[in-house]
Amino acid sequence: MSTAVYSCKKCGCPLPDMLINSDTFVTCPLCAVPFMLRVYPAAAINGAPIPVADAARAEAQAGCFYHAGRPANVVCEECGRFICALCEIEYRNESLCPACVRRDIDQTTATEMVRSHVRYDKLVFYLAMAPLLFWPLTIITGPAAVVMGMRYWNRPVSLVTTGRIRIAIAILAGFLQAAAWLVLGVILLNRRWG
Repeated sequence: MSTAVYSCKKCGCPLPDMLINSDTFVTCPLCAVPFMLRVYPAAAINGAPIPVADAARAEAQAGCFYHAGRPANVVCEECGRFICALCEIEYRNESLCPACVRRDIDQTTATEMVRSHVRYDKLVFYLAMAPLLFWPLTIITGPAAVVMGMRYWNRPVSLVTTGRIRIAIAILAGFLQAAAWLVLGVILLNRRWG
C-alpha cells in the first residue's frame, strides 16, 4: 500500500500512508478537513495504484450485496449479507453493513426519544393538583399551571395518553385556584379598609 498515492479531495494534498485505512477520522495535513479514507486491499496491485471502483471480483468470488462488481470481504454479523471492504463498518465491535448500522441507529434514537419524551400533560396536571394537599402553595402553582398549560398545549402528546384532557383540567384548576386567591385577597382588603 505504501506506493499507492491518494490525495485530499478538497485541496489535492498527497496523503501520508499512515492516514489511510485509519479506524478514526483524521485531518488533511494541509487544509485540516476531517475524513476517513478506507481503501480496498486490492486497490494497489503489484505496487501500482488502481481506482477502487475498478477493483472487480473474479468469477469464483462472492460479490458485495451493495456493489455487485466488487468482491465480498466479510459477512455482515447482523443480517448475513456479503459486503466489500468499502461497505464494512466497524460498529460496536462488529462488522456490519450500512443498512444494519442505520437500522440500529434509528432504533436506538427512537428508543431514546421515547425514554426522554417529556409528558407535559402529566407535568402540568401534577403542578395544578399536587399542591392542593398543602393549599398555600396554590398561590404560585395555580397561575403557573395556567401558563404552562397554555404554553405546552400544542406540544406533541404521548402515544399512550388520551389527548390533552389533563392539560385542560390543569388549566381549569389553575384558573380556579388563582380566582380563589383573588377573591380571598379582595375579601381581606375589604375587611381591612371597610
